[in-house]
Amino acid sequence: MDNIKDIVETVVRGCALGGLEVQELLAAFVARTVVEEHASSFSLDKPITESRKDEVILRSIERLLERDNPSLEVCEVAKYR
Repeated sequence: MDNIKDIVETVVRGCALGGLEVQELLAAFVARTVVEEHASSFSLDKPITESRKDEVILRSIERLLERDNPSLEVCEVAKYR
C-alpha cells in the first residue's frame, strides 16, 4: 500500500514540476492504466521492484504531460463546463 501512495505522490509532484496541477485521483488512475497496459511486465501478485516503480512513475508523468493528445484534451474541455 505504501508503494501505491509513493507512486501517486511522486506522479503529482512530477507533474507539478512540469507545470501541470494533477489531483491524486487522476495520478492514481493513470498509474493504474500504465500497469494494466503492461500487465506482462508488472505482476500484481509480487512486490514491485524499485526499477518497476520508477518506470510506472515516469510513464505516468509522461502521459499526463503529453501535449496534443485528443483523449486528454477532452478531459481538459470537460473541466471548464
